[in-house]
Amino acid sequence: MSSNYISYPSKNFFLFTTCLTNGLSSQKILSDLFKKYKIDGSLLADVNQVHSNKILVVDKSGNYGDADGIITSPTDNLVLLIKTADCIPIFIYDNITRNYGIVHAGWRGVKKKIHLKAIEKFIGLGSHKNNLNFVMGPSIKACCYEVGAEMLDYFGTSVIEKNGSFFLDLNKSVTSDFVNIGIVKDKIKIDSICTYENKHLHSFRRDREKSGRMLSFIVNKK
Repeated sequence: MSSNYISYPSKNFFLFTTCLTNGLSSQKILSDLFKKYKIDGSLLADVNQVHSNKILVVDKSGNYGDADGIITSPTDNLVLLIKTADCIPIFIYDNITRNYGIVHAGWRGVKKKIHLKAIEKFIGLGSHKNNLNFVMGPSIKACCYEVGAEMLDYFGTSVIEKNGSFFLDLNKSVTSDFVNIGIVKDKIKIDSICTYENKHLHSFRRDREKSGRMLSFIVNKK
């Protein structure tokens, strides 16, 4: 983690998540990243996140309304962005076709299998699932994600019981679903940082209405 953002290594793509530091807004950090890496901010595409399983394939910049994931092909070089504050930002990219996307995955979206629907969309764009790479950015981890017992019905062994309380490991649930459809674990990377524990990251569960949002984006390197 740098002072203002987290970056993830990729040969063909930029993958970034902004942090909460030095009084800078997420928007200011985003602007600075665009300048530093010569990314065209006018090509930004985003959605109004509603905890759905709706994934959109887009080919131009702009806001696309209610959805929780966006995917594109390399020809338009769009900057795909989502906002999080405990939910998982899932970066997805294909080094062969250079298709790429990003998904906002909270427990509601994961329950609705938004991450698997994203794979279906990639396949529709010509990607093979075995060529997809997944990076799960910072999110709340099982250590701090206390939930009700009813979550056992949805997430099974991804819910951990400790002294009569229940904790959800959302990264485990997503990973299990990927592995169950044949994705090899080497293709799945998980950031170990817990947003609740790390004061440099926004956490709605920790800060409630005072919480801001981290901005995560992926863009094709020129």
